Amino acid sequence: MNELLALVFLACTTVAGGERCERISIPWDRPAMACMLLGQAEIARWFEEHPRYRLRGGWRCERDRDT
Repeated sequence: MNELLALVFLACTTVAGGERCERISIPWDRPAMACMLLGQAEIARWFEEHPRYRLRGGWRCERDRDT
């Protein structure tokens, strides 16, 4: 059984007077190795759907906190 993971990153957008950032957590139900290998492509898809945001820092695969 796979451990429930989340693909986690910080996405930021420019707002009046500065920048607003959100911690994004995408549930990942595939193996951890797949998260590490395919996570970047999944993040790229997210940013295509949210063009006003940009990645702040890196990304990681971690245990899903909601489980």
